Amino acid sequence: MTDMDEYGGFGETGHLESLFDFGEVDTEGFQPEDLMSDDPFQAELPNDIVPEPTDATEFDAPAHDEPVDEGSVDDEQADDEPELELDDPSAEFADPSMMAPEDPIVEEPAAPAEDPALQDDGVYGSSHEWNTDWFFQQTDGYCGPTSAAIIVNEYHDAGITDPEYMVNQAYELGLTQDISQGMYMSDVQTLLESSGVPCENVNSSMADLAQRLEDGYGVIAFVDSGEVWGDAADAGVEDNLPDHFLVVTEIDTNTGMVTLADPGSPTGNGTQMTIEQFENAWADSNYEMIATTTPDPELGAAVSDNQQLAIANVTGSDVIR
Repeated sequence: MTDMDEYGGFGETGHLESLFDFGEVDTEGFQPEDLMSDDPFQAELPNDIVPEPTDATEFDAPAHDEPVDEGSVDDEQADDEPELELDDPSAEFADPSMMAPEDPIVEEPAAPAEDPALQDDGVYGSSHEWNTDWFFQQTDGYCGPTSAAIIVNEYHDAGITDPEYMVNQAYELGLTQDISQGMYMSDVQTLLESSGVPCENVNSSMADLAQRLEDGYGVIAFVDSGEVWGDAADAGVEDNLPDHFLVVTEIDTNTGMVTLADPGSPTGNGTQMTIEQFENAWADSNYEMIATTTPDPELGAAVSDNQQLAIANVTGSDVIR
């Protein structure tokens, strides 16, 4: 029996090579005192026990591309050196130019204080701005030319007070053969533009009308006169026919009232009706109106003082008297 046979079968070198993969074993130089080395694998074992290879005992010697300088690092010194702990191990070697910059802290600007003058006070337009522009039409069929004259007075300080002035102009332009039969919306638009007031014919809404008044525009609305004046005929049977032009000068949502410059009534300067009544009268024409396309400077300046205007057709037909 060899010296290796005393340790339970370790004498077969082929078995050692497969277990530890250390290559050839030098059996000639083996001495019993080698069992006293510090190697934990050299502990004395019973002859009938051969250790099973496990993850804890089976290992491969680390491979090195380059020879290790054994004198450069002392094993005991290396064990004593504390390990450097990094939250991000890659941060120690990161290229500063490749690191993402921190997002700058941007402070939100303080909201500007609201100008009290810009706050909505519920009043759109300025009825008193039209007090000197209004006059009575006197004759049936003159509401279109008279409403146009009221707008021209406001825009150009024309000072027109005679209903015949604009009626004669309508005849000269060939807009009508018989003014007593009234005028079409397009004819009133032409009459205004020929007097130096650019405008447009549109179907609108109460909100749009209020905004135009607030911005200093003039508007003529096409309404049902029976709902404005309370005609006896309309009291019995509502005809739902638009047949009248008038100027709207102010809408006050605080009081719920609309102020008009109505040429069809001797007391029509600054006359008032509820917003609901006016809207019903105007709805009969599908909210049709003639609106100026440029604001009047005086009306624009009067916005802060609640001054503005508009003309509405409150009749029930295309021809307005």
